[in-house]
Amino acid sequence: MNLSATQQTAAIALAQGKKVTAIAKTAKVSTHTIYDWKALPEFAALVASTRRDLWQAAISRAIAMVDEAMEVTRAIAIGEVTDARVSDRLAACKIILDVASKLDTMEIESRVAALEARETG
Repeated sequence: MNLSATQQTAAIALAQGKKVTAIAKTAKVSTHTIYDWKALPEFAALVASTRRDLWQAAISRAIAMVDEAMEVTRAIAIGEVTDARVSDRLAACKIILDVASKLDTMEIESRVAALEARETG
């Protein structure tokens, strides 16, 4: 079974974290219909693949920010930044670095799982 354009849009919206009620309203279907669609293998596969794509994009954005975060951290650490909100900026840098690290770990785990699946398949 091929998914309709409405089902595809709904699957992508679910992957993006939108609420079932909002998706149903936009698609002009009942929430029960959305839940029925979630049980379809093709629909579930599109949700899963879209989520993977979104995570990959998030990983790329976070990793792209690591160099800048490290530079800000360095400038703060050596006293180049005298701004009153240094603690806020440093906290932001820490968050960026923590997120990038965790997302990178998830990427590695995903690759290992894919390799293991190939070995057993």
